[in-house]
Amino acid sequence: ERSYQKFAQAVASFRDFTMGWFRCTWASMNLCLSILSTTLLGTLPAGVALYQAGILDPAQVTLCLMLALGIVSPLMSATAFINSMKSMQFAVKDTRELLNLPQLTQTEQNARLEGSDIQMRDVSFSYGGTEGKEVLRHLDLTIPQGKFTALVGPSGGGKSTIARLTARFWDVTGGSITLGGQDIRKIPLK
Repeated sequence: ERSYQKFAQAVASFRDFTMGWFRCTWASMNLCLSILSTTLLGTLPAGVALYQAGILDPAQVTLCLMLALGIVSPLMSATAFINSMKSMQFAVKDTRELLNLPQLTQTEQNARLEGSDIQMRDVSFSYGGTEGKEVLRHLDLTIPQGKFTALVGPSGGGKSTIARLTARFWDVTGGSITLGGQDIRKIPLK
């Protein structure tokens, strides 16, 4: 049931993103498609009327029709460019959010490791920092040196989060993770 909730949330999030994107580009797409479909409807009668009035000859009417059709491709390119700009805006927004994440604290002192056991003591973690919803709460786990350890559980159970915390992609919001008896926050990232 929990993995279904996560899946449903992911689908809803994708729907909201897609609908937001469509709302941003819908007006320009409709305008462009309206202009394109009426290009011949306006040009052909006007060309025929000007020909009947003796203002244009058949070659000039044909040229006007060809030019009217020729404008379709650049307008479609402009529409695609507008859509690309919206995609870039979303990418820039996501990049800004990534760049605004707090930096991990780093030490320059080398740490002396006693073995390579990994221990998680009372580990809590939330993706939004201390304000976010906790995805791990008060976890205790020991991964002994030289042994195989499998993390097994349902989708959304925290297996990948545990692996990423161990690799220090993020810092825990509570508790500690030690490697060889040293808190990983005291081990240089380099």
